[in-house]
Amino acid sequence: MDWPIVPISNLCKTGSGGTPSRSKIDKYYGGHIPWIKSGELYSDIITSAEEFITDDAVAESSAKLIPSGAILVAMYGATVGQTSMGVSHFRENMIGGRIEELARRHLIMTPQDQERLEACSAEIAEILYRNSAPEGLESLAGIEQTVRQQMLVEVSPRVALFLSTNKHLQAEDVAAD
Repeated sequence: MDWPIVPISNLCKTGSGGTPSRSKIDKYYGGHIPWIKSGELYSDIITSAEEFITDDAVAESSAKLIPSGAILVAMYGATVGQTSMGVSHFRENMIGGRIEELARRHLIMTPQDQERLEACSAEIAEILYRNSAPEGLESLAGIEQTVRQQMLVEVSPRVALFLSTNKHLQAEDVAAD
């Protein structure tokens, strides 16, 4: 298949951040906002950070807030070119105090729902593992195919049934707001 060659800016929003001044450690570091360094981009998904910065660091430096699910690309150092996705624990920090309002409007999950979903996903992964043929777990492609098949057969129909039989509840919640 021929894919068109287009500037990345036609496909997504791009940007770069920066390092808050290390000379202002007391003011800029030790806050609640995860700050990811290029050296931390060694796995496909980033769910925690080695360092945290303050609101002042974001307001007064070139550090940027990014949304959960953003693709991070290392631009410098030994991990240059490595990509990771920032998820999970970044969610609350990236949208600040609007989290409960957005959750009520069903635009994002609350941290409590996200935590519960992660716990349930871990349980589902264990069940799928126990019910997978060993040869289906020998390669990443095999794992992907095995999980996709089990999800389509075992999980998706149950989720679809639940959503279709309970869609009126969400409409009622939105109307109540």
